[in-house]
Formats: sequence, C-alpha cells, structure tokens
Amino acid sequence: MPYFPPAPGGGVLLPNTITDDILADMPAGTVKGRALGTGTGDPQNLTSTQLLALAGIPFGQCRLALVSTTILRLSRQDGCLLTIDNVPQVIPAAGVDLAPTGLGVGTVYYIYAMMSLGVMVLSPSTSVPVVDPRNGLKVATSNAAATLVGMARVDSGPLWHYSQSGVIGTLSYFNRRNLVTSGPALGGVATSSTTPVSVGSNGYFICWGDEAVLAYASGYCNSNGIANNNAALGIDGAGFALGQAMYIPTAGANVTYAASGSGFMSEAVLHFTCVMAWVSGGTGNYYGTTGAMVRG
Repeated sequence: MPYFPPAPGGGVLLPNTITDDILADMPAGTVKGRALGTGTGDPQNLTSTQLLALAGIPFGQCRLALVSTTILRLSRQDGCLLTIDNVPQVIPAAGVDLAPTGLGVGTVYYIYAMMSLGVMVLSPSTSVPVVDPRNGLKVATSNAAATLVGMARVDSGPLWHYSQSGVIGTLSYFNRRNLVTSGPALGGVATSSTTPVSVGSNGYFICWGDEAVLAYASGYCNSNGIANNNAALGIDGAGFALGQAMYIPTAGANVTYAASGSGFMSEAVLHFTCVMAWVSGGTGNYYGTTGAMVRG
C-alpha cells in the first residue's frame, strides 16, 4: 500500500525523506513547536517568548520606580520579559505607568502587573503576595495572574510622594537597589526626661520583610547641669535594640554619640528612625541626625 499523501510532482512521501525545502517558509527568529496553552494541534512557528514559556523559566527583567508624584513606572531592566500567569510577557519599551487616582491616603499598596486584553497594566492592591507554586514568583493571594513588581505608599493629593522630606515611599521587587533616607537635623532639642523619649530627626521608609534595614544615629549633646546625658538609635519611637544605646557618661558641651543597627522589620508599614534621649538629671540639648538604608 503506498504512503500518503502524494508528494509534489507525483510519487509518495516516505519516512525520513521530507527535506527542509519542502516545509513551508518560516519567519526569521522562530522555531517549530506548539505554544503553551494552545492544546493539541498543528506545529506552529514559535517566537522566542513562546519558546521561553515552554522552558518554564520565570522572568523579572524590570524595575518599578517613582517618575513623579503622580507616576509610578515599571521599566525594562537587564532584559524585557516579566512572567505573568506563568507566561513570559514582553514589557513595553516605554514602560507601564500607574497613577494614584482614587487610592487611599496613608495606605501602602502592593503593585502587581497583569495582562488585560493583551496589554500589560499595573494594579495596586492591599492583597498580600504569596508564592506561585508554578514558578516561585510572588503573586496576589487571590489572583495568580497578578505578578508582584513593587510597593508604594500614597500621600494626600493623592500623590505617590510622602509629604515630608527624607522619605522612601516606593520599592521595586525586582532588581533592588540601596535606597537611603535621613531625617532633618536636630537643632538642639531639649529634654529633661529620665526615661528614653524620641526627640526627632525622623527619617521615613517602607521596606520589604525579606531585606534587613540598616539604621544609624549620630550627633552630640550639651548639658546645663552636672547630670549624665544618654542617646540611642530609635525606630518608630522606641529603642531599636538594647545593645545600641550609647551612654554619654559625662555632662558638658559637645559630647558626641553614635549608634547603628540592622534587622528585619514589618513589611508594608511606614517606619521611621529617631534619636532616643534621656538624662539622669537636669536638661540635655540634643543635636544630630538619623537615617536608614533599605533595599528596593
């Protein structure tokens, strides 16, 4: 019985006799295969993106950053692919923007990337991210088609900036960098408290829960009496760590202090550094500043 169908020009097609020139022409930069999610069917000419989807490699070649008080932008970084719903998608060359329109003032939002009618969009949500078991990426709790790309806090306006200076209010989940904030300098804040109290120099920041925060405090103090002065690095109005208190054992002018510490802190919360101060008697006047470095 002859093989079928007949070959062009007559005859039959036999196994191992179909040459490349008999196949239909293919677009440049494609390979033969079957795209993920298309079911069983004829071979297709796969693009590089479709081929990567078959390989199951998760991509986060992007970075979320603040462009202005009204624009967050997801841009390409070290590539152009972002895996969404377990499929690599091409990030637009111009990036993807998000405005704070209609968002709650004082709220920290997780920023997710999604596909809507074939177009990549950003979506703010308070939904806590979870790990997608298909690829290990972070996605929204109730929507695996929303890939986590960052975090941002909304201020009055609404605006993406926080109104005070020295604020880190936007973080990228992918391609993180060192970001530094510092509070305004203390100009001689007086206290006669004999227990630790915050005297200011607040530097505000949000942080990822999987990255340690590095914080510091430094400056000097003057005493108007013979009592001892004390200073420590504070976080959110309380001591950062017991071992970071820097005791100033003598009264007098321009007595210096310095403290630093690092540790993991709550995610999606606005934190602040501060100088904690107290005296054993009399009044102390404190000068200096605090700050923090976070990754995002």
